[in-house]
Amino acid sequence: MDEAKSRKCIDILNAVLKDNVRNGTYYIGSYSEGAVCLEPNENNWIVYYGERNQKSDLCSYDNVLEASIKLIDKISYEYPGLKDVFLEKLFE
Repeated sequence: MDEAKSRKCIDILNAVLKDNVRNGTYYIGSYSEGAVCLEPNENNWIVYYGERNQKSDLCSYDNVLEASIKLIDKISYEYPGLKDVFLEKLFE
């Protein structure tokens, strides 16, 4: 996924999450305590839960779309239908 598409994906993810998810549940870009985090890591993207200064349940993905979907999956038990909203906006 090229840089422009990656940026678009992150922008849409941010907008969807901001409108639908309680503040502090997630963090995009770096580590945040008590949140599901998504961040770039060299040539890939990682998703994890920030806990006691550790990156727990870490998963690595080759592209930001897969990582974004994993982040949504990790919080979707509280927010059903969130993945559908994200994908609809992404592919409009």
